[in-house]
Amino acid sequence: MNTNIRFERISNPYDVINSKAKLLNFGVKQDTAKWSSSLTNVSGKFVHNSYVVNGQIDLSMAFNGSFTATFWAKFPTGGLGISDLTDTVFAVILPDTTISYTIQSVDTNWHYYTITRDSSDNVVLRIDGETVASGTSSEPFNLMNDSYIVLGNRQRHYTGYDVIADDILIVDGLLWKQDFDTNLPTDYIDLGEFRKYLYIIVSTGEVWGYSQDS
Repeated sequence: MNTNIRFERISNPYDVINSKAKLLNFGVKQDTAKWSSSLTNVSGKFVHNSYVVNGQIDLSMAFNGSFTATFWAKFPTGGLGISDLTDTVFAVILPDTTISYTIQSVDTNWHYYTITRDSSDNVVLRIDGETVASGTSSEPFNLMNDSYIVLGNRQRHYTGYDVIADDILIVDGLLWKQDFDTNLPTDYIDLGEFRKYLYIIVSTGEVWGYSQDS
């Protein structure tokens, strides 16, 4: 099920694509939106033991073929600086496969993180549109079971433990076939192509469905 999580100014998460979503905020704080021109949105600051959950009864977050997961994120400054005990990583975890990248230069700036899988099962991790890691897997990407997206550092109080995120998008389909470091999004992504529509021709009884062409 396609999803796009954003935060309103009152730190209320909402799903721009899935109108049936029942999102609950458990301790996620608000921070400045990625796009300063936004008057209605903020970013979500994920700190220790904070999370957002979707209580939708018929929710499914399993992707068996091509998919894209992408979001803006940055690390607020940790009180103890940058950890030299454990790595800060960006990774996707599938049932029997982990594709991971160690972030060599940890900073507190916004970066654009993307994970894609194409029709040939090539999984690519990109930061700011540039490939940083890749692998091959046809395993289900099931966020309700045994798949995960990982960003950050396990050492609390260090830079990389808390994460500020904005415009979290997960869709069934491939948004980028190649690196796009010179063409990063310049605002919140237009989601029109991911919304499904029905066109009914009353005279003939025909019903046409439209959705993203992946």
